[in-house]
Amino acid sequence: MGTYKTTKSALLRNQLKYFFMGATITAVFGLTNAFLTFGIKIYPLGGLANVAYTGIIAYAIVQYQLMDIRIIIKRATVYSLLTASVTGAYLLILFGFTTIFPGIGRAVPNIVFALLIVFGFQYFREKIQRVVDRLFYKEGYDYHKALQDFSESLTLRSVMKLNPLADSIIDNVTGTMHIKDATLMVFKERKKRFEVETSKGFRKKAVEHLFLSNDDYLAKFLKRGQIPVREEIERRIAERGYGQSDKEFQILEGTRASLENLKAVISIPLISKGSLVGILSLGEKMSQDMYDREDLQLLGTIANQAAIAVENAKLYEDILTMSDYTDNILKNITSGVMTIDLEGRIVTLNEKAEKITGEKLEEVAGKPCLKVYEGRGELGRILFDTLKREEHYVSREAVLTDKKGKQVFVGVSTSLLRDSEKNKIGALAAFADLSDIKKLEEQMRRTDRLAVAGTLAAGMAHEIKNPLSSIEMFTQLLPRKFDDEKFREKFHSIVGQELQRLNNLVEALLSFARPSEPEFLPVQVNKILDRILNLMEVKIFKNKVDVIKEYEDSLPEIPADGKHLIQVFMNLILNAVEAMPEGGTLRIKTGIRLGKKREKVTPSSRMHFVGPSQYKFVEVKFSDTGKGIPAEHLSRLFDPFFSTKEEGTGLGLSVVHQIIEQHEGSIDAESKDGEGTTFTVCLPLEREERRVFLSGAPADKISEPPG
Repeated sequence: MGTYKTTKSALLRNQLKYFFMGATITAVFGLTNAFLTFGIKIYPLGGLANVAYTGIIAYAIVQYQLMDIRIIIKRATVYSLLTASVTGAYLLILFGFTTIFPGIGRAVPNIVFALLIVFGFQYFREKIQRVVDRLFYKEGYDYHKALQDFSESLTLRSVMKLNPLADSIIDNVTGTMHIKDATLMVFKERKKRFEVETSKGFRKKAVEHLFLSNDDYLAKFLKRGQIPVREEIERRIAERGYGQSDKEFQILEGTRASLENLKAVISIPLISKGSLVGILSLGEKMSQDMYDREDLQLLGTIANQAAIAVENAKLYEDILTMSDYTDNILKNITSGVMTIDLEGRIVTLNEKAEKITGEKLEEVAGKPCLKVYEGRGELGRILFDTLKREEHYVSREAVLTDKKGKQVFVGVSTSLLRDSEKNKIGALAAFADLSDIKKLEEQMRRTDRLAVAGTLAAGMAHEIKNPLSSIEMFTQLLPRKFDDEKFREKFHSIVGQELQRLNNLVEALLSFARPSEPEFLPVQVNKILDRILNLMEVKIFKNKVDVIKEYEDSLPEIPADGKHLIQVFMNLILNAVEAMPEGGTLRIKTGIRLGKKREKVTPSSRMHFVGPSQYKFVEVKFSDTGKGIPAEHLSRLFDPFFSTKEEGTGLGLSVVHQIIEQHEGSIDAESKDGEGTTFTVCLPLEREERRVFLSGAPADKISEPPG
């Protein structure tokens, strides 16, 4: 009775209704037979009640599938034969024991029979079941067995593509059960809907427009794990009531509409990991037979196995799609790509890499990269260093000798390859042919040299012309005013000054054009600064400049040329003092900062970072409170012959910049007009010994801090 009240199935509710109706009529009218026992004279109606009960149950069987009569007959036959077999076995055991062992009694035969029943009953029942199926229900037995075998094969077969798998499922189910129409729909993640993967009994154009949204009523019905039977749904719609809400009725209507569009009598959910991954919809059987409970159980089993197979097939196709996508990227990318495994063996070499290196993947696959590129440049070593030392490179320039012996300039970037658990599984190198860029750089270098030469020529002409004009003028006046003592004194003073000016200009020009090679020894920056401040004490005092020293006490020594650093720091301090003619404050601060090194690989100063590590730099800041430098002049501070001072040569900061480059350091200037200027010099604590060889000569390297 509880099931009748709680069930939402109209079919089951009707089945229970007619069962209870028949049982009640039989019980009520059957009591009339008992009244006669108590002397109550009433016509016995029990016989009529049995007839009524039989009629009601028969109607429920036909109209509401109360019982599958084939199953009842089948099971009755099985148990009848099983009872006969058990009885025969008992009599045979009893006869055998009493014949062979007269007087043994029945105890021993009964024990033997009981053991036989305990251990052999299930076996004999299944044997008799199969015999009955073969003899009386051969067609049903054959297709049940075929579908069961197919269901088992789904779990055993290897992963296959989705469309052939769907065809296999539809062909086996419809062919074995003789079904007219069928569809197998699969959920498409990108479109968020179910689309027909394969079908039977549908035109191709009709299938193209046949789909179910993720919110379709049929999909919602199936997500509950229920199997909608169209006939039952139609009955529930026709018999609207039994506490159905408007929402439930709407779901029934929508589910029926979807089933009709799919020409389906039933739909089986394909559920994997709690998600509806597919829908198997089946039409009527050609025999017009209904789907019985055994059919539904068997189709449910097939659906469970098919769901797993479909999910695996989708994953397999996703992998293939991603693999094709990756292959397509590698094929069309403009850079060469090479990967190696943990042993340093080559795994991947795309088409561009094959063109640059002159090697084919099939020729080098599985071979150590160091051995393949031994004596042919740094490519193999750079990639191997990334793998073993975990040292990344970004746009590292190197020379590669291809298979034909031709030298190719390449820019190499490397990184480690890791799996989903961050474990190292190999290394990757992406490299590009820089041959065209090198040609362009050579043209730029020629242009730069011509521009520098032009700048030097113009600067020299301007700087030399002024003192020569003064000397020329006094020389012309000398014959006429030679006896004038004041003129001779003025001549001696001015001509001497102008000659000294010319001498200074030549020396500065030589320092810029042919800088001396630095001698790197351990030096203490703080001590060098103190020495310079002592030398310039008078100049600083005259200009009324206060010096504030903010030194890092534990500042380590750095590899540098002390004389060159004196020239750099003295030039910067002198510029700061001269920028404050009416007095001011000069703040000198030293310390340590972290930054990434970068290499200067060409004379055109194209630089790039190398390595993942943070390098330490000694940083020296010179901050004055002078009038500052206009923003438009900042970008030209280090150009030759550019100066904001009337008597400056314009080569001081150019020489400073050149010395800092030789020390693999950097110099930057920050200034606001009217607020003072700050020069920041960074010098590395360690020099980079390794060089990248280009055109047979080692490339100069510089270091640059971040920011």
